[in-house]
Amino acid sequence: MAYEERTSNGKAISLLKNGDKVEGYYLGFKMVDGDYGPKPLHSFQKKDETIGVWGKTVLNGLLTPDLVGVYCWVTCIGFLPAKKGQKPPYGYKLGFDREMKLGATPQTKDEIEIDDTSFDVKQIESGAKTKASHAR
Repeated sequence: MAYEERTSNGKAISLLKNGDKVEGYYLGFKMVDGDYGPKPLHSFQKKDETIGVWGKTVLNGLLTPDLVGVYCWVTCIGFLPAKKGQKPPYGYKLGFDREMKLGATPQTKDEIEIDDTSFDVKQIESGAKTKASHAR
C-alpha cells in the first residue's frame, strides 16, 4: 500500500447563483453551529482537496446517505416556485454515477459525520448573505 495524503483547503462555499456548481465524491455532512443555529456542511472530495458546501433545504434532501462515497455533480438552478407568502427556495440539480465510488459504506442519516475539523466555518458566498436554511 502506497502512502497517500489529503488535506482540506478550508473552503466552505454556498451554491446560491444559477450555475454555481461543485463536483466530487460526496463524503457526507456534519452539523456546524452558525449565527442562526446549526446547519449542515456537506463535504466533497475533489482530486487533491476537500471542499465544504453549506446546506440548503432542497440540497439537504437531495444528498441522501446512499450517496456517501459516490461521485456527484451539484448545480444551483436558481429559485423554485414559492408557496404563497413564503420565500422561494433555492433549486438544485444533482447528477451522480454509482459506478464511481470511493468504497465508502452507506450509513444511516444519523451516523453520517465528518471527522475533519479543519474547515474554516466562515461562509464564502457567491451571493448576498441569507438567513440560515432549515436542515432536515
